[in-house]
Amino acid sequence: MAHVPQYLRADEEARIHRQFQGDTWRRNNQVLWTGIFRDEAQRWADEHEMQTLTTAMGPLMDVSHPLCLRNKKSPKAWSKYVKGASAIFAWYISKGESVTVLSPPPPERFHPSGQTNYQVIEEPIVKGVLGTSGVSRIEMVHPTVEGAEDIYYQIWPVDDTTTWTARVGELNVQKPCWRKVKTQKAFSNQLGEMEIAKVHQEAKEKEKGEKKVSQAKATEKTKKEKKEEKKVSQATEKTKKEKKEEKKVSQAKAKATEKEKREKKEEKKVSQATEKTKKEKKEEKKVSQAKAKEKTKKEKKKEKKVSQAKAKKVEEKEKKEKKGKKRVKKTKKEKKKAKKKARKLEKEEKVNYQGRLEPIS
Repeated sequence: MAHVPQYLRADEEARIHRQFQGDTWRRNNQVLWTGIFRDEAQRWADEHEMQTLTTAMGPLMDVSHPLCLRNKKSPKAWSKYVKGASAIFAWYISKGESVTVLSPPPPERFHPSGQTNYQVIEEPIVKGVLGTSGVSRIEMVHPTVEGAEDIYYQIWPVDDTTTWTARVGELNVQKPCWRKVKTQKAFSNQLGEMEIAKVHQEAKEKEKGEKKVSQAKATEKTKKEKKEEKKVSQATEKTKKEKKEEKKVSQAKAKATEKEKREKKEEKKVSQATEKTKKEKKEEKKVSQAKAKEKTKKEKKKEKKVSQAKAKKVEEKEKKEKKGKKRVKKTKKEKKKAKKKARKLEKEEKVNYQGRLEPIS
């Protein structure tokens, strides 16, 4: 890639080269865009797992990353930086076979002024008109047309726009409201393989010098740090001994605490067992009382039955005795009556006997 001093410093360009030469670069999987919003282009690229300039630049365009220069440059300087990055991006794309371009739909796909970054910088490079190799084909997609987000067609070297209109139809689209762009000088640098080596060599030499200075500073810093580390080490050693003693005390306390915990646990178990025994005894007492109560009830019932049986026997005996007395009384009466009757009969017999003895006159 050519050195582009009108846009980038040598170290900035070298850093961008290193980024694109890494594992993140995916050949034939890049997207260029013009005439649509950046967010629309980025969303389409993300959905199709393709790389815009922002994607490929990674941390170099992530404002939250320390490698990104956006917050360190003025808007004008940042714009120049992006143009230089676009040129390098297009140069790496030109080493592949194809590239996809996103734009508004026909008939007006490109800015009428012809002065956009795509028209002045990127397109000439990917077509190989600036002394570099170019891609074999440029394909176009119009993501702002509903239903046509995945319809690709070739615009270069053969213009197949009619195939797209045949599929989608002639659209009564509103003419794009193009933003004003400044006139740019044509990007006419000859992009040769020799110049990229020159850029890398300059960057390497600069890095080498910076590395030496950095190492010298690091050595000086290391000496001071070692001295400080020694002090810290001595203090740390003392602290270690103190910590060791503290650890021993802590372990002894922990053991004592553990022992106390075990004792409490045992006491708790004994207490629970005692409590359980108390409950069991209470239950046994209840059962015993219930049994005793039941037994007493049965005994009382039995005693009642015995008492009733005895009372019945006594009553029967009394009845028998009463009947016997009645019979004796009756017998006495009968005997008395019999005696009376006997005496009467005896008397009558006497009278009859005397009558028989008297003489007849």
